[in-house]
Amino acid sequence: MKPVKEFELLRHFLHDKENVAIAQNIASAPDLQLLFPASSSSSSPQRSKSMTFLKSLAGHFGDLQKALPSASYSGVMDFACQLDDGTFALVEMQVIPHNNWDNRALYYLASFYGSQLRQGSSWDQVQKVIAINILGGGVREQAHWRSTPHQFQRHYKFQEQLDKESPARYIEGIELFQYSVMNVPDSPSLNRETRDWLAFFKHAARMDEEG
Repeated sequence: MKPVKEFELLRHFLHDKENVAIAQNIASAPDLQLLFPASSSSSSPQRSKSMTFLKSLAGHFGDLQKALPSASYSGVMDFACQLDDGTFALVEMQVIPHNNWDNRALYYLASFYGSQLRQGSSWDQVQKVIAINILGGGVREQAHWRSTPHQFQRHYKFQEQLDKESPARYIEGIELFQYSVMNVPDSPSLNRETRDWLAFFKHAARMDEEG
């Protein structure tokens, strides 16, 4: 999910059970010999140095695992897109209501935003990230936000809270949009494209391909 996962392939390699077993065998084998092709011009000292290096590396395999532990949980979004202006858009569909859904949505959003910058990069390269949650529906017509059945859309931004005299002040960077499809009003105030998409997400589980 993150734009760049640090040492992702190396982490997989170091924590693969088969690779761990091979490293343990090499480190514990007293008479392990390294074979070169018959056409190789490698001399005996070179072979000895190669074996010393290989056994030493295997002996430090555990230290490498500690230095690069298995990657932390980052989640899997339904869609992670980048718009023409550089903004990232994360789209997640969730039918079943969960008590911790907002925590999960915020974790995905904050984790993605906070993982963009690499060493040597500049702060102006951090792109805005918006998350879009499409909630509810399905064959059982699951509803989110039962306490506010009149509400079908929520929009969260990072807003300054203390100065109430001036216009609202925001720090741009992350935004969260949520849509509860079971609460969508039959209202002409919504544009036709929005209404069509929300109707599709609401009823698609009961529709055939033609519909």
